[in-house]
Formats: sequence, C-alpha cells, structure tokens
Amino acid sequence: PITFGATLSYCALLTLSIIPFGRVHSTTLQQVNITKPQLFDIVSWVFIFTFFLTFAMLGSDIYTALTSDLSEIRKMVYAGEEGNSGSITGIKWWLMLPNTLFSQFSPIAILFFYINISQNRKSTLFNYVLLLSSITPILSAILIAGRSQIIYWILSYGFCFCLFYKQMNPQQRKLVLRPFLLIAGLMVLFFATVTIARFTTHRLDSGINTFNSVVAYVGQPFLNYNYFYNNYTCHQLTFNRILPVSHYFVLDPNWTLGDYRALIMSQTGMNIGIFYTFLGDLMVDLDKSGMLIFVLLFAITSTSLSRQENDNTIPIYRMLLIQLLALIPLQGIFYYSFHRV
Repeated sequence: PITFGATLSYCALLTLSIIPFGRVHSTTLQQVNITKPQLFDIVSWVFIFTFFLTFAMLGSDIYTALTSDLSEIRKMVYAGEEGNSGSITGIKWWLMLPNTLFSQFSPIAILFFYINISQNRKSTLFNYVLLLSSITPILSAILIAGRSQIIYWILSYGFCFCLFYKQMNPQQRKLVLRPFLLIAGLMVLFFATVTIARFTTHRLDSGINTFNSVVAYVGQPFLNYNYFYNNYTCHQLTFNRILPVSHYFVLDPNWTLGDYRALIMSQTGMNIGIFYTFLGDLMVDLDKSGMLIFVLLFAITSTSLSRQENDNTIPIYRMLLIQLLALIPLQGIFYYSFHRV
C-alpha cells in the first residue's frame, strides 16, 4: 500500500534537493569567470583525447554489440557475465586508463561546452567535438546494452541548458539545440531498441503485456521507495556507499557492493539492489533521520554555492561544484550511483 508518509517524504526531499539549483537560472547570470583559461582548455582536450582513444579501443566491440541480440546481452550481464565488454588486459588496459580515470567526469565536458558557446570561446567545430567527448561513458554502456548513461547524459544536458538559457542569445541557443537533437535522437533510438527487446522477451517469458511492463518499470523508483519506507529497519549505519572513496582508501579496501547486498539480504530478506532513487540508498544506509539530515545539508551546501557575485558573475570553481553536486539528484533518479562495483 502507498502511504502518506512515504509519499510526503519522497516528494518533499526530492524537491528540496532540486530547488537550490534554480537560483542560478532564476537570476541574471552574465558570465562564468575563468581564472585560468589555459587549464580550462587543457581539461577540455583531455576529455576529447579520452573519447577518441576509447572509441578506437572499443569500436569493434560496439559494432558487435549493436548487431547482436540486446536482450541476450542484458541477460548475460544480469547473470554476472561480461557480455561484449570482455576482460581488458595488457596494453589495452593501459590504453583504457584515461577512460577509467576521466569518463565519469564527462558532464563537465557538457558544462565547458555551454560556457564556450555562451561566452563565444573557441570555434564551433571545437565546441562540437568537446560536446561529442561527453558521451564517452555511453560507449562503454553500449557493450552491456545499458540505458542509464543515456538518461544521465540527457538530464545533464538539459540541466546546463536551464542554467545558461538566459545568458545565451537566440543564435547561441540554436548552436546548443542542433547537436542535442542529433545526439539525443540516436540515443533514444538505441534506448528504445534495448527497451523493446527487453520487455518483449519479458512478455514472452511471463505472459505480461509489454506496455504494462514498461509502465510498471517507470513507476518502480517510487513504489520501491514506498515499500522500503514502510517495511525496512536500518540495522547498522554505514557510509560505505555514501562516501565510497574515503571508505575504500581509509577504512576497508576489501568492501564490495555485492557482499553488502548479501549481508542486508541475510539480515532482512530484502533485496536492496533495486531502483528507489538516491533517497532509498540514503534511507537504507543512514536510516530515515540520516536521510533527512543528508538532504538538508545537501540543500544548504547547494544553495550557498549557487549564490552569485555582485556583478552577476560566478567563479568557474563554483560552477564545477554546482555541476557535480547536481549529479546527485540528476543521476539519483535511479539510485545513489557514485559507488561502482
């Protein structure tokens, strides 16, 4: 049963997490102050280099995945197999190191793209190549027929469009919308192909209507959150997933997400490897009170960073922090995604 308490906390905490970022859009932001333009450009080139190197390394594997049965690839992934990604060893491991280190920061490439366009920095060709580099994580996701990276990219792009909308003139808005329509169109085509393949197979296996399966899937984050809100009792407070880097390097480098999920299953009989937004992960790891404290601190921090200077400018370092913090609610549409297996 859907309860009032779960619904209220879900809607209120998500809203509280989003509202602070509206401050940047709602004011007359005129410019992002780039204090070190050379460093700015070097970082841009790192993203571009990472994209082309990743594409060179994975190009043939991507082609194989796109010409294979996508539903079978997903089954292999869920079964713990590697799908088309294979094991990376030897020289390929070293060549893929830039991807490992930098690809998950690709939303910054989108931010840099918008700054360049809105402030007339660099050529249109360079800016479009920089934007192309932002899809690096999607290249790896194709190998496992993954869709979440596509949603993350579209949400990150839309977020930056909202931030810079008032700062751009009509011509600049066209420059950012044209590549988006092309890239997003190709992404949606792949997304739809994976979704249809997956749920058509699910329908054949279980006799459930494909459309109803998709609708149920879309509603899972709230329904799962509601279920855990009403039935889960926190057995131990842990920051393993919430602060993964510090936990790994300071406390326990042997900790794994699989072991943690198995521990919770043994204690409660409940599977936490599901979609219930980032709020669900916070609730499981920190209890309801910890979830509330986390969101309050997050909102206060985001509001503080979103303030502008008296001349309606904002330093580049604060724009970077805003972009990175915004990934929590943006990617949190599924779960708290900053701990990788």
